[in-house]
Amino acid sequence: MSIEAAVQLIVEARRARTTLTRLPKSCRPENEADGYAVQTAVAEALGLAVAGWKVAARSSNSGVAAPIFAGTVHQAPVTLPHVNALETEIAFKLKHDLPVRYRQSYSRQEILNAIQSVALAFELVDWRLTAVDLDRPERVADCFANAGLVLGMVRPFIGDISSPVKELSLFRNQTPEPFEAKDIDPVESIRAYVNFGGDTLGGLKAGHWVITGSLSGIQKVSCPETWTARWRDELEVSLKIDPKA
Repeated sequence: MSIEAAVQLIVEARRARTTLTRLPKSCRPENEADGYAVQTAVAEALGLAVAGWKVAARSSNSGVAAPIFAGTVHQAPVTLPHVNALETEIAFKLKHDLPVRYRQSYSRQEILNAIQSVALAFELVDWRLTAVDLDRPERVADCFANAGLVLGMVRPFIGDISSPVKELSLFRNQTPEPFEAKDIDPVESIRAYVNFGGDTLGGLKAGHWVITGSLSGIQKVSCPETWTARWRDELEVSLKIDPKA
């Protein structure tokens, strides 16, 4: 494949806010390593620093990641002029690095020990590649459609969270919004990646925010409107979408 051609197409789509159905076969990544190479080259071409990560467990022994770029992380309450879609997630801030460790797997307790803070968050979703049947390497190359992050109230992390969706509420314009509940274990999302990941942007670092998988599925949004999510009585995140912002 031609990594340079794939990078050029994705960079142009990001800059112009345009989309492609998928990458041409001549420059389509053939495996996840190719996808991560495209991630890295796109970041370099755009001059973007990594501010956080989107991670997900593909299975109990495999995980994937995509960078969240500086300048796309917002603190709630915030008003943005355009949002395509969003997902509700648990976000963790790391207090020390979690480099990928291939030979000696991290335990769950080691991941817990690395977490400093927790917040409820909205992942901002926007596709550069829009085909519904994209294979995983192309999804990796497109950073799994990440377009940024809205962080809610931040709390020190104490204890453990294994099944947060049971206590999640979601509201559109102050009205309860139905969603397809996803029973994500956010700690295991991180552990799956750092045990088996392969990005080439340096991985999870102290100070990074890490989102850990959608609890609510993808929510298509309209404009103008307001979104709020709450977890227990402990965490909340809110986002207003207004084209005049």
